Amino acid sequence: TQLVPTGEIEAMPQKLDPMHAEIGEAPFNHPEWMWEPKLDGYRVLAFIDGTKVKLRSRRGLDLTPAFPRLSAELAKQSVGDMVLDGEIVAFDSNGKPSFNALQNRVQLKSAPEIAGADRTTPAVYFCFDLVHFAGVDLRNTPYRDRRRYLSQCLLPSPLVQLVHATEDAAALQKAALASGFEGIVGKKKDSKYESGRRPAQWLKVNPTQTGDFLIGGYTQGKGSRGPLGAIAVGYREKNKLVYA
Repeated sequence: TQLVPTGEIEAMPQKLDPMHAEIGEAPFNHPEWMWEPKLDGYRVLAFIDGTKVKLRSRRGLDLTPAFPRLSAELAKQSVGDMVLDGEIVAFDSNGKPSFNALQNRVQLKSAPEIAGADRTTPAVYFCFDLVHFAGVDLRNTPYRDRRRYLSQCLLPSPLVQLVHATEDAAALQKAALASGFEGIVGKKKDSKYESGRRPAQWLKVNPTQTGDFLIGGYTQGKGSRGPLGAIAVGYREKNKLVYA
């Protein structure tokens, strides 16, 4: 399908907020819904302008310097301008998604350290939406069409992948959890891309897990979360306290 703008060609938006998902109770199968795995990574908008690439986090941080190899891969897309929505995911030595590995990568500053991380901890950009393409603003286009355009326009590579989507929510949730992902995200096929909003047309479903833990300490935070970064918890295994 060829993308044809209905009006004048628009400049690629430089400021854009991602659309968010509401919390859903359980997966369900419905012909008007598609489901994708919920990835345990950094939500990132990729702005591609010719050979220039900018990776911006959901909080507006510029992550481009932290992922030079990924940025170079995205620069190979054969279109003058496009905005992709997706998630950067890093993997551990067992091939499982690792948010901790991703956080460690982002904290690296020197070029040799970042180059070494590209070799040992590759980061993959999983694309799940096409927001702008070759002068066409697709935010008012239904998800079913944006998904089709994305599958036709994206040039996949080892570091740039199209997120899998299916109508079978239960099967996908089982596969996603077995692969180490967080859960699944449901998207209504006729939903528009509502920047910065959290409408009920997108739903995220996480597995319900509970447990009893002991708080052993905490880490120092940064910025507005200066007093508290993260809680360190553990559990008892016989007579030992095991870090969780």
